[in-house]
Amino acid sequence: MQANIKKIFGIVAHPAGHSLSPTMHNAGFTALGLTYECEAYDVLPEELADFMKALKAGKKIKCEAGEFDLATLEGFSVSMPHKETIIPLLDGLDEAGATVQAVSCVYKKGGKFIGTNLDHIGVAGALKESKWAKARLTRADAMKGKEMGNAQKHVLQGIEVLVVGGGGAAKAAVYGLLKAGAMVTICNRTVEKIRGIADQFASQQKIPVLTLEEAGRSPHYEIVINCTSLGLESDAKVISDEVFTHAKLALDAVYSHTTTMFQRQALSANIELLTGLDWLLNQGFEAFRLWTGSDAPKDAMKKAVHEAMQNHE
Repeated sequence: MQANIKKIFGIVAHPAGHSLSPTMHNAGFTALGLTYECEAYDVLPEELADFMKALKAGKKIKCEAGEFDLATLEGFSVSMPHKETIIPLLDGLDEAGATVQAVSCVYKKGGKFIGTNLDHIGVAGALKESKWAKARLTRADAMKGKEMGNAQKHVLQGIEVLVVGGGGAAKAAVYGLLKAGAMVTICNRTVEKIRGIADQFASQQKIPVLTLEEAGRSPHYEIVINCTSLGLESDAKVISDEVFTHAKLALDAVYSHTTTMFQRQALSANIELLTGLDWLLNQGFEAFRLWTGSDAPKDAMKKAVHEAMQNHE
């Protein structure tokens, strides 16, 4: 299978079979005529250390899910439950990986495996490509005559954004939003979990920390981002409907074949909704660039992902 493949990339997770990353990246490789391949590596938590040891040695490894030949594996995405536990097994972290302390992508640099976090690019990129952003850019371009590419960089500047959740995804989202100049508020069921996030970024911005109930009492947010998995398997509301009172755009980190409660709330509020697919694609575009050195063929990758989702409905 791999005889004529120059380089292999992948996704390391458990479980890994459901991931759309191979579909997305393989479509990109094909579009550019690259003889690369992206594969899924289902690695149990207790197998991760041996997997990384075999990778650095360029050897094969037997895992419960099967035998993997890692001799030509050049880089890979990282998903649950390995985003934090992989850190000490890598050769180093870049700024994003070190700041967020969670790795979503590994790339090779100077023969070393370096971990980074691209979730912050997934969030900011999805928001910047939304209809809401394009409408703002059109107005700004008409009023100020700005070059569109430059205006897009600043489309989130000063925008009030509510981030729901206190885990690694929330931390990555805050990191990306602050880099884009947004005004961030974080809320969670318990504030203790998110105070650390606010403290870490205190030098950049004083971030309000609220409970879920408090967030609904003063709904001034233009964008609401759900960084939890709550509502995926139940009809429990992640956040109150009041949060969406003045919102124009919502982003749910979850992508699934069913509509989550958060997504239904946003749709009921009649605002634009982005899902984890938009998040996945935008971080995937950057991973593709890191791995190949080429800009991602976005249209081909988007088409493959959306078709894969439709085929599973």
